[in-house]
Amino acid sequence: MARRRARGGRGVRRVEHRTHRYDAPLSPAGGALMPSELHPSAAARAMRAMRGLTNLRGWHRVAAAAAGSSGAFRVANDGLWLEGDLGSLIEREFYLYGGYEREQIDLFLSLVPRERRGTILDIGANIGTHSLRFSQAFEHVLSFEPNPLVIDRLRRNVALNDARNIAVHHVGLGDAPADLELFAPVGTNQGLGTFLTTDQYDLPLERIGMSRIEAGDAYVGAHAPGRIDAIKCDVQGFEVQVFAGLQDIIRRDRPIVWVEVGGGAHTVADEIAALIALLPAPARYFRMSTESTGLVSHATLVEADAADIVGGDWVIVPR
Repeated sequence: MARRRARGGRGVRRVEHRTHRYDAPLSPAGGALMPSELHPSAAARAMRAMRGLTNLRGWHRVAAAAAGSSGAFRVANDGLWLEGDLGSLIEREFYLYGGYEREQIDLFLSLVPRERRGTILDIGANIGTHSLRFSQAFEHVLSFEPNPLVIDRLRRNVALNDARNIAVHHVGLGDAPADLELFAPVGTNQGLGTFLTTDQYDLPLERIGMSRIEAGDAYVGAHAPGRIDAIKCDVQGFEVQVFAGLQDIIRRDRPIVWVEVGGGAHTVADEIAALIALLPAPARYFRMSTESTGLVSHATLVEADAADIVGGDWVIVPR
């Protein structure tokens, strides 16, 4: 997910950011034993112990260099367990820095009122870091991940937490059923699967294989017949197809939406305009950005107009 500094724009105003405390830690049902921690090395464990410095400028680079580039681990942050390897981008951030996009998740949840915390769709769930946190805040989480490179890790992390309110679906969502070729950019983040053939983050693509896409409204309606309160969508340039397939839900339930526009793809103006037309309206638009004060940076929300959308992460709150 891209990090962008706040920029001026029409109708822009600053929204105060406060870090929200996480809910009580999850515990396995039936009195099952909690997992035990596993650390890749003493150096990595020492860097993890200093994860409170994560917002300090340059700390990520220092900690990553000292911890090493690989090594298996199993740890918990705020009651959420994750197994992984330092060689994977998202897993490394969870281990060394206390979570992946932790501040951004808190910002999103700060815009979701308690009465709209029934069911959330996590479209593009990757290894489950967002779904696991959502499982603490929502009654039901539907996690969609078509990428065969990460689906087993998603299922493993859900099982590790005994998160029974998460339902994992090994499909993507779109505007029509299809079997599509899935590609991924070369690098350490295998979750950056895309159905586009344009480069992601200026990295060359390699073919992963065929993945199943289901029509959003029909598939979600069959698996979650009640109201959909919120949607998180991170699909690397496939957003128009996803929201085109969810128009019945958008009109009926008016969910709060967190969407990464474009991901690493070079999104053109016509595609952004098409996406805006598919989102809930009328609505308030909030851009996730990064603000620095001295040596410390943190995520923040900036309210803006739909016309300001050019990419990055946005939260759309229906009026």
